[in-house]
Amino acid sequence: MEREQLVALVTAAQTGDQTAFNKLYAAFRDMVYTIALRETKNPDTADDVTQDSFVEIIRTIGTMAETDRMNIGVDGCGVPVFAV
Repeated sequence: MEREQLVALVTAAQTGDQTAFNKLYAAFRDMVYTIALRETKNPDTADDVTQDSFVEIIRTIGTMAETDRMNIGVDGCGVPVFAV
C-alpha cells in the first residue's frame, strides 16, 4: 500500500469511516498475525494479539494528530508504522 493511500485511510478512519478501517484491517491483519505468531509461536495467542492490536488501534486512532498522520509509513519489512 502506498504511503499516500495509507494516510488517506487513517484520516478517514479517524472520522469514523468504517469502510476505511476495514480496508486497513484487510491490508494489515495477516501481517500483524504473522508477526504475532512468530513472536508467540502459538496460533491462539497470535489471534488474541492480532485482535487486541486492532482493538487498540480503534480505541486510539481518533487521537492521532495531523503531524503524526504525516509520519505514517511502512518500514523496510513492510510493517505499517504509526507514529502515535
